[in-house]
Amino acid sequence: SERGVDDSSAAQNGAATLCRRNGVAMSERLDLAIDAYRDGTLEGDDARLLVAALRGEEASVVRERLAFTNLLAQAFTSDDAVIRSVAERIDAERSASTVVRAVQRSIGNSRRSRRQTSPLLSWAAVAALLAVMISVGWWMNASQRPVAVECRLEIPGEVQLERSGRRIATVPGMALIAGDRVAVMLPATLSWSDGSRIVIAPGSQVVISRPGIGPGLRLDAGAIEAEIHSQHSGAPFAISTPAARIEVLGTQFHLQSDVHRTTCDLHQGVVRLIRLSDDQRLNLAAGQSATVAEGVPFIAKNREVSPPTPAKTVDAAWTPLFSQADLADWQQQHGTWSNVDGVVRGHDPQQKGKARILSTRTFGDVELTCRLRISRVQFAEVQVGNYNWFVEVPAGRDWVHVALLQRGADLHVTADGVALALHPGDGAAMRSGPLAFYVMPGGTLEITEARFRIPSSP
Repeated sequence: SERGVDDSSAAQNGAATLCRRNGVAMSERLDLAIDAYRDGTLEGDDARLLVAALRGEEASVVRERLAFTNLLAQAFTSDDAVIRSVAERIDAERSASTVVRAVQRSIGNSRRSRRQTSPLLSWAAVAALLAVMISVGWWMNASQRPVAVECRLEIPGEVQLERSGRRIATVPGMALIAGDRVAVMLPATLSWSDGSRIVIAPGSQVVISRPGIGPGLRLDAGAIEAEIHSQHSGAPFAISTPAARIEVLGTQFHLQSDVHRTTCDLHQGVVRLIRLSDDQRLNLAAGQSATVAEGVPFIAKNREVSPPTPAKTVDAAWTPLFSQADLADWQQQHGTWSNVDGVVRGHDPQQKGKARILSTRTFGDVELTCRLRISRVQFAEVQVGNYNWFVEVPAGRDWVHVALLQRGADLHVTADGVALALHPGDGAAMRSGPLAFYVMPGGTLEITEARFRIPSSP
């Protein structure tokens, strides 16, 4: 009824006013714990946090938040599945403790007095109820509740999937759940029920999780291309990295991250970028990018919306990277290297050790193209500034085309047109140094059509 709507709005406004008057702001973790309880995903430390909050100084604020969302009014009605499930679980315990029997009485009393009293269970009983659920393992027993599917692995590529500490095989269209860790050697695609899609770049690692109230994932390392469909305003699609969180209501963007740096390039729409170190927030519009890293200004920069054009060069002619057949201008640091008919080949004859070759020339700004063939291992590395930064080039069925452009503080590398994640070796700011090629122990790396040129300043 209209009166009911008015009363509900008044109660919600009153709750918000009370929270402001008390001057108490719930921590983000507690806020997420309440949302997890509402969604039925509360467990472990978050459950203990909510119990402690209901017993502590924040109890009044938590109660107002729960009332504000009509949580308990829905959760503790006479036909509520939560009470039934907990009651059945308690009945099944062979050696119920004193606190368990107390909660049994609380549940029974709340049912008998439902018509004469408030529909909300007493706060002491709620705290005790949550404590019992934790003590008997109700929250942690996955077999007692359905497993929620977060997204699906539509195009697996070469994927390593780890679930509950175990490696499991992948198939196209398989369901992924919270906690799944995905590492890819070739591009892989995730899809959500609303049509949102994320393409994971080779060498990247993601964990399926909910960094916010809505859907999302965690990008531990690497790069992704995201196309996110319209989301509910109160529950944006969220992506977290070691340094930042990105909240999205619907857009397309490129995100690249490692432990030191997160960069977001927005193609269309609007996203909110949050720097975790100080909770500073920045809204990006289409055609803008921003970086979260130590010593880097946290500002939005305009970028080219269209794909970048090849760099202008001082000398348009390309120079062979391996100019001498005997590789005299390169240091063969590990393994055995040869140059036969324009194909540079490196490996360990015993097939146990690594192979690395390092240029004697120092490169600053450079544009490089080559083709690599990687055998018996999953990837090889191209290293810039000796071992300042490097990329992992995934092995393909045959030759993989690699393009590298370093200009000033920017480094961009692709394999067959797909952007590769940057990994810090020494991890310093971009600097001049030699180039190196490296292959993991037991592998063979072949390099051909390798050439470079020096780009001019932009």
